[in-house]
Amino acid sequence: MTDSNIQIALDAMSGDLGAKAVVPAAIKALDQFPRLCLTLVGLDAELNVLVPVDHPHRCSGRLKIHGCT
Repeated sequence: MTDSNIQIALDAMSGDLGAKAVVPAAIKALDQFPRLCLTLVGLDAELNVLVPVDHPHRCSGRLKIHGCT
């Protein structure tokens, strides 16, 4: 494996449970895979509640929010 990071964008609002299921799973994946970088796509208001701006993965730049209204 190379030293490059893996970057993935996820529709955080999809699935039966939506962001309440996707966001914790995304955070767990970031904890387990240090080279992983994620962009969560979804409603700003909901995602910012589930992953505050001061969350460690957001501060490190490994987790980004691409919000929609």
